[in-house]
Amino acid sequence: MTEALRNFIAGEWVGATDATQDINPSNTNDVIGLYPRASVADTESAIAAAKAAFPAWSRSTPQERYEIMNKISIEILARRVAVIPFQRALIGIQRQGRIGIERGATARP
Repeated sequence: MTEALRNFIAGEWVGATDATQDINPSNTNDVIGLYPRASVADTESAIAAAKAAFPAWSRSTPQERYEIMNKISIEILARRVAVIPFQRALIGIQRQGRIGIERGATARP
């Protein structure tokens, strides 16, 4: 069963009453995820939380902001291996047709 994801509002993971299916375009029978549709109340809560958090964020130093964003970056990179099967499925790559995503390759301009 596909996991239903949740919205992160005011420091809490919040479920939704409705969700949108994310369908794999290379296999339309494959539901990759169920993404929450925020209600009006959820949206208003998220906006209120963002407004409440903004004063502290705006007073933070560039170094403090960097440290927060760097922690997020480290977490994203740590999870990239778990995402590889989904990336393969979305673009239709078989195991023998690797394009560097497993080795952390990035696109360069």
